[in-house]
Amino acid sequence: MSAFGNCCAAAILSFTLVSGSSVATAAETPIRLVALGDSLTQGYGLPTDEGFVPQLQAWLDAQGVAVEVINAGVSGDTTAGGLARMDWTLDEPVDAMLI
Repeated sequence: MSAFGNCCAAAILSFTLVSGSSVATAAETPIRLVALGDSLTQGYGLPTDEGFVPQLQAWLDAQGVAVEVINAGVSGDTTAGGLARMDWTLDEPVDAMLI
């Protein structure tokens, strides 16, 4: 498994352990996961499908896991900026947040 795959697996395991729920399979209602972060999360300067969020989404899809990853990355974001955006980022029904 690649380093990216290992990181994704660790993120899913962490999410599952923290949330106390099982990971949804493709037949179930998808888990809504918001990725909050800076330009690395947003994928600034990369082709649309090569950023962190699209790669994570593709990997989860390939694993048959029903997770909808929402990209809430903002280029140039800071910790204070992310904290300020957290409330309105969670306005929509969200099951988990990746920071």
